[in-house]
Amino acid sequence: MLIYFFIGCTVGALIYFLRSKRSKKKKNNLSIVPFLGIAFAAGNYLFFSRETDVYPSGENSVVNLISCIAFAVILLFAYGISNHIANIGEKAIKNYHQLQNEGSSKFSALINTVFISLLLLSLSFSLFIDQRLFFLSFVLMFVYQIVKRTPEKRFLRFQKILATSKIRSLAIGLVEIGGKITAGEKLISRLGKKECYGYIYYEYNVSTNKEGKKSYHQTLYEKKINNFTMTDDSGSIQVLAADKPLVHLGIEPHQDLEYNNKRFKEYILEADATYLLIGSAETINDKVVITHSAPHYLLGLSPQDYVVRWNKARPFRRNATIIVIIALFVIFSILAIPMEYQDGILTLYFNNTSSFW
Repeated sequence: MLIYFFIGCTVGALIYFLRSKRSKKKKNNLSIVPFLGIAFAAGNYLFFSRETDVYPSGENSVVNLISCIAFAVILLFAYGISNHIANIGEKAIKNYHQLQNEGSSKFSALINTVFISLLLLSLSFSLFIDQRLFFLSFVLMFVYQIVKRTPEKRFLRFQKILATSKIRSLAIGLVEIGGKITAGEKLISRLGKKECYGYIYYEYNVSTNKEGKKSYHQTLYEKKINNFTMTDDSGSIQVLAADKPLVHLGIEPHQDLEYNNKRFKEYILEADATYLLIGSAETINDKVVITHSAPHYLLGLSPQDYVVRWNKARPFRRNATIIVIIALFVIFSILAIPMEYQDGILTLYFNNTSSFW
């Protein structure tokens, strides 16, 4: 049966490839690959394996009816499973390209993407296979989220290390400056039609479950930021932000609207706000500029008051993380290790731990 699954996946991959080449305007879904794999395997098992005594005795018409109903149910489950797997695959592709844009090598980005994709798949299906695998996947995902290097985490880490420099006395390399945006090609925000130096725009589909809890699915993301000039009390410098990955932390939404099962959110770069900016200072055409370049591949800004609040709250976050880790260990110990409390003595039976599973 496994061979038919791979045949179905191959056919699905071929259809996906041909559709992507034929029309790039229509959305092409990766879910067709696992869906056809499951459909081929189930079809072969139900309709062409009657010698396996899987089917009940009776007339062929009854057997065929039962087979068709079973096949329809399997296809229904396969559709949901395939969409979930396809979403993981699409996120993996985006993650791979994002890591490369942030400066990771192709090999490092590939290893990271494969690891997180396998973790997501394991979290999705391992509970039906082995509880130990599910718990291990959960712990690994928790640890991964803590140690994962993101541009936002790197920005916050470097702002603790770097001293804020005056623009007039900048050195070449990774720098941190503070000031306001004073010049650049202005844009008009999509929401509110307000003048700004850049905007990050999101659209979401809103769905509500039976309990009234809302969930949001991003359908559109648009970022438009031109080059701009930062100024402090010592001078000005151009920031080459156009077509560059820009970290924006702590900026309050300019507009956040929700109606007709849609949500619209937009962040803008304003002239009257004081920002902390981190980027690579280098000389281009005998002029010092700040941009996103090797070896750090980091360009980001944040309101200065947000950075101050984040630094003040850092000890509490660290303590909370330690408490959560200890709590997880205690919960695991209670669930996994047989114990007995008698006459004020707690006895742990580590040699019987495997019986929990």
